Amino acid sequence: MAEVVIREVERFGLRGNIIGISFDTTASNTGLIQGVCSRIERELGRILLWLACRHQTHELILKGVLDECCGIPSSGPVIQIFRKFERLWASLDKKSYTTIVDEKNSRSRLYRKNNE
Repeated sequence: MAEVVIREVERFGLRGNIIGISFDTTASNTGLIQGVCSRIERELGRILLWLACRHQTHELILKGVLDECCGIPSSGPVIQIFRKFERLWASLDKKSYTTIVDEKNSRSRLYRKNNE
């Protein structure tokens, strides 16, 4: 992928204009040694501003919250609880719900979890 990007940058004469790179947050893009972004930076001979996809960044944050607060582990790009939520979305009563903040003692439970 890095080779294709560099070839197109060269073809359009943009080598000196590139200051940032936008990408999804897969390991093949973000790896510090062999990731596409790192390889493009090395080829261009300078550090670029990394602009990770906000959608994927938010998924990573939510994954961390679920892992840490709820003990729901996941691996790979598919987070199973999100898939379940997606499947059930149409059948959920969106006018009647509670959040973790609504739960009794939720703050103390989260505080204890973070300080264990």
